[in-house]
Amino acid sequence: MIRLYYNQQVFSIQELADALVSRLDKNRIFPPFYYNQPNDFIVSTQQGHVVKSNCFFFCCKNVKEEANRFGNGNMRIVFKASGILWRNATVGEKKIYEDLYTDAKNACAQINANTQPANPPVVQAHIQAPDPLYDMISNMYNTGFTFNTMESDEFPTILDEVNGPSTNFY
Repeated sequence: MIRLYYNQQVFSIQELADALVSRLDKNRIFPPFYYNQPNDFIVSTQQGHVVKSNCFFFCCKNVKEEANRFGNGNMRIVFKASGILWRNATVGEKKIYEDLYTDAKNACAQINANTQPANPPVVQAHIQAPDPLYDMISNMYNTGFTFNTMESDEFPTILDEVNGPSTNFY
């Protein structure tokens, strides 16, 4: 019987990203081939959450689509490859993504301004007066427990507000 042993090589993210960058068609990334319209990046914020984005993320979306052509969907590798491509890009190549980001941001602001409802009316809270039989006293640990005011009359040495709780034993 013949046994075959395969050596499993471990590659770093940097090595895998470098290999991916060498296989990518940069003409599909600069200028953008897949997502090249501002409408491709519009996010409706009807739920009230804010979506943070920038031109680099727009570039990452195009790098991801190009990487998927080669079967590499690992986002850690895609982001590393995007960073390599972004740092090596010229000012003119980056300017395309900056303009795309500005247009998408303006279009998103217009859409979200039209879909968000007006501010809801403020409801006044009704605050009830405290019950006169109970008084809020902070103990020495400042926990804010509610004590019956009769206890302070019955045990004046225990609940001494000036000196704190008494621990004198006779």
